[in-house]
Amino acid sequence: MSLSEVLARAADHEAAGQSGQAMALCQEVLAREPSNLEALLRLGGLLAAANQLEAAAECFTTLLRDHPQHAVALGKMGVVQAELGLAAAARASLEKAAELDPQAALVFSNLGHLLFRSGDSATAAEHLQRAVELDPDLDIAWSNLGDVRRDSGRWDEAAICYRRALALAPDDGGVLGNLVYALMTLCRFAELEPALGRLAELAAAAQAAGRPSPIDPFLACFLELPMADFQRIASDRARAIAVTTTASTTEAGSDEGRPALSPRRAERLRIGYASGQFAGHATGHLVQDMFRHHDRRRFEIIGYGLKPSDGSELRRRIVADMDIFHDLSGHSDRQAADTMRRDRLDVLVDLDGFVSGNRNRVFALRGASLQVSYLGFPGTTGAAYMDYLIADRWLVPSEHEAFLSEAPVLLPGSYQVNSHRALGLGPVPPRAELGLPEGFVFCCFNVSRKIDAATLGLWLGLLERLPEAALWLLVDSPETLENLRREAAARGLDGERLIAAPRLDPEAHLARCQAADLFLDTLVCNAHTTASDALWAGVPVLTCPGASFAARVGASLVAAAGLDELIVATPSEYEETALELARNPGRLLNLRQRLQAGRETCALFDTAGLVGHLEAAFAEMVARQDRGEPPGRIVI
Repeated sequence: MSLSEVLARAADHEAAGQSGQAMALCQEVLAREPSNLEALLRLGGLLAAANQLEAAAECFTTLLRDHPQHAVALGKMGVVQAELGLAAAARASLEKAAELDPQAALVFSNLGHLLFRSGDSATAAEHLQRAVELDPDLDIAWSNLGDVRRDSGRWDEAAICYRRALALAPDDGGVLGNLVYALMTLCRFAELEPALGRLAELAAAAQAAGRPSPIDPFLACFLELPMADFQRIASDRARAIAVTTTASTTEAGSDEGRPALSPRRAERLRIGYASGQFAGHATGHLVQDMFRHHDRRRFEIIGYGLKPSDGSELRRRIVADMDIFHDLSGHSDRQAADTMRRDRLDVLVDLDGFVSGNRNRVFALRGASLQVSYLGFPGTTGAAYMDYLIADRWLVPSEHEAFLSEAPVLLPGSYQVNSHRALGLGPVPPRAELGLPEGFVFCCFNVSRKIDAATLGLWLGLLERLPEAALWLLVDSPETLENLRREAAARGLDGERLIAAPRLDPEAHLARCQAADLFLDTLVCNAHTTASDALWAGVPVLTCPGASFAARVGASLVAAAGLDELIVATPSEYEETALELARNPGRLLNLRQRLQAGRETCALFDTAGLVGHLEAAFAEMVARQDRGEPPGRIVI
């Protein structure tokens, strides 16, 4: 059979979805003619679709050696390089492909998506706009453009883009999830309800068919889901990451030539902390003062930056407080994991989980024999490659441990490390300067996507019963504030009683927090960093814990600040407690005085104490491993 006939059969098998047979036929051609362009191009595409990324890259490299101007191969190579974490190489490939074929809408879409992930949203938007102009029916380009609009805070435009993508691909659960996320941020509750219903339908259909859930684990933190459903969503995503990681490395020999996971050093335990959020991000602000408190006689601390530096003072401080720091932003996932392996870590801590921009493939490649999830993601990762989850008794009561894929580590007090002492607390600005009235001021500085309809209903009920009160909110767009005020007006309230708080730097935000009277927590997904900000500023936080990890963080923080009486059991008790505090200035003053008096001594702001608890947990993890025991429940 001639080579052309074999290639024709390979094309037929690929069209029929028989990728294995198609690959075998392409390999047969390459055994006879190693530089055959068509076989290399088809095999590379098949391998990429099967997530055998390194093998796919080898095919395209071979092809481009002889045909360096092949636009299609360059475009495919760029996508593979991006998936491998080789952002600079991917950009070069995609830009060259776009130059060679300026009508290739998909290339411009992929280039725009890559630039967006690399932090260059402005240039990304230009390329994605070009993509949808070239091909208005390219759903992925509309979806990618929605991501850029979202990242720029243009949430209304993002929702429009996601709707365009869904009109072209109505069963795309990922795009629908992004639309849900945008509608949550905009507080468009009437539109949100049917979108959530449709997402539930797609999730149920996927489960019935044995497919992974289309719901992103990070989005799941903002949904009111049974614990078992949340674990399944996380496990589905983690399993897909593990499978694709294995597929991308197996063909190239994933462990061949890689450094082994060495035994720990006897003199000090080596602890690695990895994150893409060592920057002006909530996680970065929480951990910025943490690393210097480690006992260097017993522990060596190594940092791994998974995204490029933002050039901030916060980043500089974090790097300076590490014994060793590796910027892995330009490394592939495999190279990053190999760097960690060479560092012979005893414990590797992932501070990101499933937050945006995560690099979970690095952890699926096992940079250390003990891997721990902490702080950045509020819930189980569902990952077989994560051994422990650091939490506390509020976050993971005993009846919830069955819904964790990791072994729980239960710290005393709260699990959340804080660095507020490093920030201090400036003088409170006058209320008039902040646009606030002199009456009672409720506040919530959570991102607006945490404001569900039921929580808003409780808040508006309080404003109805307290005519002189105002609600001070951090909103993510003018449209969000307009929508919230419209909800208030529908209940006969003056929408101007909902007052917007612009985003400020952390020091200025902490100072203004002091002007509020009472922080009202959201119910489905609690305040996390924003709650500890309020407590540090001396503002009591009222919270009502739910079932999920994300819905119990508020209680963890409030208890660690010594205000257990502000943890209530039901929404009705939440409403009555808020009302009573607003009408009883003496009791509220007592709570504020207790917060201020205990700020320097309470568990919540004892950074050194919490680091000591983490060290005890790390030592116990290693001791269990040394005894030949699997990861198990640890109580500090």
